[in-house]
Amino acid sequence: MLQYKKICQYLGDSIFPPRAEELLVRALRPNTIHELAAYTQVAEVSVLATYTDPHIRALIHEAKFQYNPRAHKLLAHLLTPWVQQHAIYLPIPLSARRRRERGYNQVEEVLRHAPNCMYQTNVLYRQRHTAPQTSLDRTARITNVHDAFAVDTSSLRHVPAHVPLIIVDDVLTTGATLRAAAAALRAAAPHHQISCLALAH
Repeated sequence: MLQYKKICQYLGDSIFPPRAEELLVRALRPNTIHELAAYTQVAEVSVLATYTDPHIRALIHEAKFQYNPRAHKLLAHLLTPWVQQHAIYLPIPLSARRRRERGYNQVEEVLRHAPNCMYQTNVLYRQRHTAPQTSLDRTARITNVHDAFAVDTSSLRHVPAHVPLIIVDDVLTTGATLRAAAAALRAAAPHHQISCLALAH
């Protein structure tokens, strides 16, 4: 079976040459993914790895832009040691327009593959479409996401007040997106402990 898969992959690669970052992701193994972890705290955001690491960058790009299930699973392995058993994780939501264009939310896919990770996708939502943050400078990023997020209070009512809420994004740059999401959540959930986590910075 293994030999058959290798032959199929070889034939597939001959017809459709793999991307360089796809090859980097293929070379990674779940039992060694933790070696890429570089935990740090940046402006009150917990960060798990360094975006300048070519392997981490490849994982993020493949997960976000190519819907690469292997990248989703490997990033979930990176996240797993930091999962708090009694917390609820909230992925940074996409706007309805971007969700339709992309077809998925890469952060949701990572959380879905992380064992023992309780996550909710209906508490936090993006109430308006915004330009991609990567195309903007620092000041414009803050303006871009101001009041972009809102909370579904009916969904929030089902979350016990003692349960910590952790907002998760894939990449932390200026932190504007996570800060805007956290501000909306704190206004709607003042009795919850709220924190932010990024897979890379």
